Amino acid sequence: MDKKSKKRLIIILSFLFFGLFIVIKNIEEKATNHGLVEAKKTTTVELKKVDKKNDSKYEKVLLDVPLESQFSDYALNNGCEVTALSMLLQYYGYQTSKNNLAELIYYVPVFIGDGYKGNPHDDFVGNITGGI
Repeated sequence: MDKKSKKRLIIILSFLFFGLFIVIKNIEEKATNHGLVEAKKTTTVELKKVDKKNDSKYEKVLLDVPLESQFSDYALNNGCEVTALSMLLQYYGYQTSKNNLAELIYYVPVFIGDGYKGNPHDDFVGNITGGI
């Protein structure tokens, strides 16, 4: 590939990435304005260096995240993700539980047929309470 072609490719890719960025920001803004998603809340945790001679040592920062076991109450044996999400949402003040969130999830079977399996990019694959 000659210099001129490389330059064109870089310019085209730059426009594509910039356009994609604009489209994503626009979708995010519309969703926020229509109440489909809540505006982002950010929390910054600052780690302070303990040993200035060794940059790899930091103080521990503990967050007061409420503990919720995926195996208590109505157990979700395959529900570690939804349990972690529930604890994080509770930390930010949302009143929810792992079981409330599990009721909102769409599920697909592990084995669909003809050798095909459920797609985790579509829905939760399998049985969240355990087994397949």
